Amino acid sequence: MTERLSLVLWSWYAEDEYKNILALCELCQALEFLASSAEEQAHNIPNCQACEAWYSVILPVNNYLESCPQAVGPDVRHALARTWESCNAMDAGALECGTPEIFNHPDWEPVRIDARAALDAIDWPSFRADADKLVLECRTALFSIGHRERRGSNAKP
Repeated sequence: MTERLSLVLWSWYAEDEYKNILALCELCQALEFLASSAEEQAHNIPNCQACEAWYSVILPVNNYLESCPQAVGPDVRHALARTWESCNAMDAGALECGTPEIFNHPDWEPVRIDARAALDAIDWPSFRADADKLVLECRTALFSIGHRERRGSNAKP
């Protein structure tokens, strides 16, 4: 049996694996959007829904799937692949630019179901409350010039 990804996340945290943590948290936030109701989705992306959904929350699922760390077990990979497949199976009308209310299209329901299954496989509820803090901490560690300089000056040869 594969170790729960939520437990792997905390081992990454102990090892300062900021890229892996950030990628996982951003993936889960995208999946959380995909799992949301049509009303919540429309509220969170009020304009240019098709483009924003595709680039901000659907493509990140595939990006993670293609580059996920070795520690990600087959159950999570399978759940992500199913979500990606559901996204790609949507009718053109479900992602039509300029069409309001795309999230009410029936093709979004399988995406919601698969995204919920992926979140369950990842064990998202066990670290959801810490995600925003983790994202901020990881972005600071990875992208803050002052933080990198401090880390670099303390680095051992």
